[in-house]
Amino acid sequence: MTRRGCNAVLERLLVFILCLASTFYFTSAQLRYSLPEELATGAAVGNIAKDLGFELSVLIARGFRIVSGSSDSPFQLNNDGVLHVIRKIDREEVCEQIATCFINIKTVLENPLEVHYVTIEVLDVNDHSPTFPDNETHLDISESALSGARFQLQGARDPDSGLFSVQQYRLSQNDHFRLEIKDRGQDGKIPVLYLHKPLDREAARSHRLLLTAVDGGKPARSGTMGLLLTF
Repeated sequence: MTRRGCNAVLERLLVFILCLASTFYFTSAQLRYSLPEELATGAAVGNIAKDLGFELSVLIARGFRIVSGSSDSPFQLNNDGVLHVIRKIDREEVCEQIATCFINIKTVLENPLEVHYVTIEVLDVNDHSPTFPDNETHLDISESALSGARFQLQGARDPDSGLFSVQQYRLSQNDHFRLEIKDRGQDGKIPVLYLHKPLDREAARSHRLLLTAVDGGKPARSGTMGLLLTF
């Protein structure tokens, strides 16, 4: 092949590559929004079009839309480029036992192709109260138990995370027992009953106390469990 023929082929190939690039040009941007869980249906999450710097006419002409995510996604992208909530989001359902909750979606525009990723952080709200597995628990304690003896109790559970989970326990006023709290990290806080003053079966054969679990909300939510102590 002559030099002239070779140059002609290279020119055509270059033109083809440029045309291909103009048709399938790929770019990517990352947007991030946050919203509280249980936000009302129809509430706006963010104006994606504005944050990306696109005019409304461009969005319509280039078919701006969501292309990835669950088929039952709680979000919808309107024609004006605003992302809306189409159903309430229960953070504990979407991100059970995860400290930070994210929902990721992908949006595209065509001609040329552009892909933009959107991350929505779902913030926890204090919408649950601590609950114990039972309304009342029974402990049989020997009258000869020494001061300082400890008895681990059932902890309360709270689906909320962080400060909205169980933060402390309280014990009703009494002369014989006090309360300690063991922090087991991700497993939460566990109440431990310890004997402060020796028992006297002649004075009382049983005690009824109330254990209260309290979360860190403002105002705080709480749950209770009765303690029946016999000796």
